[in-house]
Amino acid sequence: MSSPLASARALLEPALIDNDTWAEVEARLNANTAQLWLGEGCAMVTELWGDCIHVWLGGGSLRGLLTLRPKVEATARHWGMKRATINGRLGWDRALKRCGYVRQG
Repeated sequence: MSSPLASARALLEPALIDNDTWAEVEARLNANTAQLWLGEGCAMVTELWGDCIHVWLGGGSLRGLLTLRPKVEATARHWGMKRATINGRLGWDRALKRCGYVRQG
């Protein structure tokens, strides 16, 4: 059986862009500066920036990611976060509009 991190890698590595590498993801997770979230056929990595939880990476099942979103947001509120942001492809606009997310740039 593979580890959660190995399973997450298979889902998240295709989402890496620019100069980001899997080694960087692992380093941030191991340093506890990023958080790994696993859902049904999906994985997400977030980071905390001030009062904001930022979705850095997401991969796998769109349905799984959308189902995971409320848990991530609730946990973020518990941690004192006031906002949630995501960098992503334009398709996320459609998927997250009904959840109250709006494009800022």
